[in-house]
Amino acid sequence: MREYFIKPNEDLLDPKLDPIFKALFTSNTKESKGALKDFLTVFIERKVVEVSVMANEKPITHSNEKQIRYDFNCQFNNGELATVEMALKQRPDELVRSEYYLAESFTSQENKGEDNYDDLKNAYQITLLAEGKKFKDEAFVHNFKYYDEKNRVSLEGKTAIITLEMSKIKEKNLSKPDKAGIWGFFLKYANDKSKINILNDIIKYEEGVKMAVQALSRISLNQEMRLKAIRAQKMVKDYLSDCARAKKEGRAEERAKANLEIAEERAKANLEIAEERAKANLEIAEERAKAEQEKLEIVKNLLNINLSLEQISQTTGLSIEEIKMLRTD
Repeated sequence: MREYFIKPNEDLLDPKLDPIFKALFTSNTKESKGALKDFLTVFIERKVVEVSVMANEKPITHSNEKQIRYDFNCQFNNGELATVEMALKQRPDELVRSEYYLAESFTSQENKGEDNYDDLKNAYQITLLAEGKKFKDEAFVHNFKYYDEKNRVSLEGKTAIITLEMSKIKEKNLSKPDKAGIWGFFLKYANDKSKINILNDIIKYEEGVKMAVQALSRISLNQEMRLKAIRAQKMVKDYLSDCARAKKEGRAEERAKANLEIAEERAKANLEIAEERAKANLEIAEERAKAEQEKLEIVKNLLNINLSLEQISQTTGLSIEEIKMLRTD
């Protein structure tokens, strides 16, 4: 194995950025082709001898989303298919999205009805998540296939979704048997100068990653690629800024809506209280009027039987002056 190492002053570009990621694995060079075959061998857990690359663009939902999500399709010499996708920021529906495009890739194979379905080739969706944790466990690689969990029976189907969560990659994952961890470490830290010594140790015994570093080194010397990387970084920052602003505006709108709902509820409650008070006051006034009317009737009846004013006052509790006024009325 020819000795090769990353120089301390070497300024490698970030392989997680769109133009760099694609150039790293799809360039027509010995290093890129070798790196891609080793990468696929590690993640689909089967030796890849020959592979061809087909550019692929999926629909985007944001004008800048293509800068945080990009992919390419591969076809092996035996007809099997693989889609490799890099996501700088994962979506809430990440797995459903992967499942959808895996199904699309799998069903893109020609089968006119007379063919045997067993002739369909395997299809793989490899999703690289640069940031965030999708799963609660500490495993950074997951390989999903159809499986009856209750009865512990595998369908042994022809499709698989493979995910790599780079946020979980640690230096402790760099043991030789754990090649997925080594590839994840390279993609995560390739442009981090503080990790040069670790990366140089890796490429001493990992030929595939060594070819990836060589390819990345060559790409990083290309001035046009450096300009593309700068534009890609700008687009990523713009996208994330737009998302943060939209989220902030959305939260402000939610707060305003919530405050309006609270104000409406308070106004409704105050109106109900006012109505209850008015109703109670009206009932009190009616009771008082009724009581006054009853007193008037009593006074009139007592006057009709010629009781003296003093006697009526003692009986009703009214003053003599009030009785005189009632008698006048």
